[in-house]
Amino acid sequence: MDSIVLPSVWRMTEPFPYQEGTHIEFKLANRFDGALVTSLPKYRETIAGFLNVGGGYLILGVSDSGIIYGMTDVTSTTMDKIRVWADAVYGTLMYTNGDKLDPLNTSIKVHAFPVEGSDGRQIVVIESKTKLSEFQIQTKGGEIIYRLNASNYRMITEPIYRKNDVLGIVRTVQEQSKVIINNQYKAIEEIRSKHAEEMKSLITKEKEKNEKEMKDLLELVSSSLYTMYHSNNQMPQAQKQKSFFQKIFPCFI
Repeated sequence: MDSIVLPSVWRMTEPFPYQEGTHIEFKLANRFDGALVTSLPKYRETIAGFLNVGGGYLILGVSDSGIIYGMTDVTSTTMDKIRVWADAVYGTLMYTNGDKLDPLNTSIKVHAFPVEGSDGRQIVVIESKTKLSEFQIQTKGGEIIYRLNASNYRMITEPIYRKNDVLGIVRTVQEQSKVIINNQYKAIEEIRSKHAEEMKSLITKEKEKNEKEMKDLLELVSSSLYTMYHSNNQMPQAQKQKSFFQKIFPCFI
């Protein structure tokens, strides 16, 4: 990495002094546009790979064969977008011991250089640097990515969580558990309420049924007594007493 020196002057269609390899990656783009922004995420692994081999350069505006072309529409706004992307990549990485990256030891910087002999084109260089030895940086998902001969390779390790990550996970679990418990409690209360309403309705119906049966029985008894009384009044006196007594107390006859 220390042996690579970027050109002091970038000239249109001239070859870049180095080929793609462990510390260099080219990306040909005619202009800074949505297509370029969309393609940037796939270079996250390249940045991580550079940092595990001492550093490297992702150069935008150079062909795979190393010819300098530059890009149009490279403005302060587009440079800010690239820096935001580089910062986001930086935030996805950590040291293999679980510590956050230290900017004094590990950095990702973005530079722009004018291309001479062009219509205002520029080269954009994303520079990854670290003072650490190899394989000291991993993603938060537990991947160590390293660079070898213009290709990226992965090594899977166990994820390491910082204290803040653990506290965040615990809080998330607690909040989710609280939501689950509250939902279960609401479901139980709804079942209890529904059951209470059903029992109330059942009791009311049973009460109404019993009242109707009692009313029907009373009406039947009243009707029978009225019929007996009316029949008794139409008989001779002696026959009335006998008939009434026989009807009311037949077991004593």
